[in-house]
Amino acid sequence: MKAILLLISVSLWVLAETISFDSFKQKALEDANILKQAKLDKDIVEKEVDISLSFSNPSMEVGISRYKNSDDKGLLVGLSQPVRTPWFGSDLKDLNSAKGEVAKASYLQAKAQFSKNLEMFYTSFVYQKELESLLLMELKLAKRIEDIAKNRLQNGVGTKTAYLRASIESGAIENRLLFQKQQTKEYYFKLLTYSSIDAVYNLEAKFIYPVSRALKSKTILNPDLLKAQKEQKRLEFETKTLSNSIKTFDISAGYEKEPEDKIISIGASVDLPIFGVNREKEQLSRIKANQNRIFLNQLEIKQNLQKTLLQSSLKTLTNQHKGLQTQQIEQEKLLKLYEEGYKISKGSLLELIEVKNTLLQTSKSLLDIKQEANLKQIELNYIQGNYNE
Repeated sequence: MKAILLLISVSLWVLAETISFDSFKQKALEDANILKQAKLDKDIVEKEVDISLSFSNPSMEVGISRYKNSDDKGLLVGLSQPVRTPWFGSDLKDLNSAKGEVAKASYLQAKAQFSKNLEMFYTSFVYQKELESLLLMELKLAKRIEDIAKNRLQNGVGTKTAYLRASIESGAIENRLLFQKQQTKEYYFKLLTYSSIDAVYNLEAKFIYPVSRALKSKTILNPDLLKAQKEQKRLEFETKTLSNSIKTFDISAGYEKEPEDKIISIGASVDLPIFGVNREKEQLSRIKANQNRIFLNQLEIKQNLQKTLLQSSLKTLTNQHKGLQTQQIEQEKLLKLYEEGYKISKGSLLELIEVKNTLLQTSKSLLDIKQEANLKQIELNYIQGNYNE
C-alpha cells in the first residue's frame, strides 16, 4: 500500500515536462500577474503625464441681442485660450518627466522584487525536495541495517528484538517520507501560484547558487535606492513648479456688432496670487522633499550595513560547509566500519543506528547551510541591484 501511495505522489512530476529553473523564471516573468499589474500602473502614470502636458481647449462665446423698441439686432462672438507662462511650462515639463522616471523605477523595483521572491520560493521548494532525497538515503541505510539484522537472526547470531527494532525504524522513515513528499508538493504549488503559472512542470530541483563567498556586484544601483532617488527628483521639480506665482494667463479676442458700430477686442487676464495658496503648497512639497532626503540617507546606511553583514555571513557559511563536508566523509567511513562489525557480531545495533543518525544529522546540517547560503545570496543580489533588468 505504501509503495502505491509513493508512486501516486510522484506521478504528477513524472508525467510532466521537465524544465530548468532558468526557463521557468523566464516564463514567470512573462506570465506573472503581479508584473502585469505593475506594468499597467506604469502605463497609467505615463498616460497621465501626457494628459497633463496637453493644452487646454479654447472656449467660445456666442450671443445675439435684440434691442427694445427696435428691430435692430446685436451679435457677440468671443474666444478665450488659456496659455501657460514659458517658465511654468518648462518646469511642468521637467516635473512630468520626473514622474515618468518614478513610474519606470517603480516598475523596475516590482520586477526586481518579483525575481528575488521567486528565487526564494524556488529555494524553499528545492530544500523540501532535498529533504526527500535525504529521507530516501536514510531509508536506504535503514533497509541495509534491517537486512543485516535479518541475516544475523537467520544465522542464529542475532535476536528477533534487534530485527524488529530495525524493521520499525524503516517503517517510521517510510511514513516520514510520505509526509515529506506532500510537503514538497505544497511548496511546489506555492511557487506556481506566486508565478501565475497554471501548467505543471517537472521542475529541476537544484540550488541556484553554490555555497561560496558573496558573488560580485554588477555595481548597479539598488532598485529601492533608485526609486527613492527618482522620487527625490520628482519632489524637487514639484517644489520648483509650485514656486511659480503666475502659471497661466488667458488670451481673449472678441467681436461685437452693434446697430451703429462694430467692435473688435483683444485682451489678457491672469489670476493674482493674493491669498498665498500656492505658497503653502510649495512649502508642503519642500517639507516632503526634505523628509524623503532623510529616508534616502537612512536607506543607504541600512543597505550598506546589510550588505556587509550578508557578505560576512556567506563567508562563515562557506567555512562551516567545508568543515562539515570533511566530517561527513569521516562519518561515512565510520558507518561502513560499524556495518562490517555488526555483520560479524561485533558492536551493537544501537551503536550502528546512532552512527547512522549522526551521519544523517551532518547531511541535514549541510543541507541547511545550502539553503541559508542561497537565501542570503538572493538578499545580497537584490541589495546589489543584480536583479535590475
